[in-house]
Amino acid sequence: ASSLKYIGQDILRETAYYYDDANWQNDVLYLDSAALCGRNTISNLKIKEGTEIIADYAFACNDNIVSVSLPDSMRIICDLAFDDLHALPSIELPDGIEYIGKSAFDGCDLLTELDIPFSVNYIGLFAFNRTDKLEKLIIRNPHCTIIDNHEEYAGGAYSVNTNTTVYGEEGSTAETFANNNGVDFVALFSQSGKTGSRCMWTFDNVSGTLSISNTSNYYDSIDSYTYGKAPWFSFRESIKTVIVE
Repeated sequence: ASSLKYIGQDILRETAYYYDDANWQNDVLYLDSAALCGRNTISNLKIKEGTEIIADYAFACNDNIVSVSLPDSMRIICDLAFDDLHALPSIELPDGIEYIGKSAFDGCDLLTELDIPFSVNYIGLFAFNRTDKLEKLIIRNPHCTIIDNHEEYAGGAYSVNTNTTVYGEEGSTAETFANNNGVDFVALFSQSGKTGSRCMWTFDNVSGTLSISNTSNYYDSIDSYTYGKAPWFSFRESIKTVIVE
């Protein structure tokens, strides 16, 4: 099954295989390591471990789906797989996914953030069309192929919402994608260091989280800092959450 690259829409619909309940698990029709489609009764979609590919249009237009759980084995999300899931507020994409097809998340208009893992090397056209609430689009692979046409399409389709901020490495295809579409781009960075003899800190600019650990001597470590001298001072305006452990 690992040699599979693509599965089209409805390849077994109206067949004896489709009507055999033994081929369905939790309202999802499977063929070996492929998830072919799902029943409209699904609300919390959990794809079983070992699944590597989701077929074209597999779960599209299901307004009952409010959560999606994908296994670590997932490699390929085909075209329109999650198109028009209007009740889906978030989705976590596991590291290991390689391919995201055309219009894969088109019309998922409750999504506010998508984190595309480093393993993804291809994103199809209009994958994020009509994601009107998408605020953060994080594309971690600097060399990911992103199929893009930033010219206006008939019907008003677009590559990314104008209110979206794209995160990626400087000089990456994500930065080119953002620039072509006239949206904000923020370079990914994380910083870490030591303050005092024991206290460690890290900062991630995507989440805006400053984490400070080993704080038994925390106050001893920072009480000598004057304004402007703390190691996180230069990016203080980006800090949204502080975790002290």
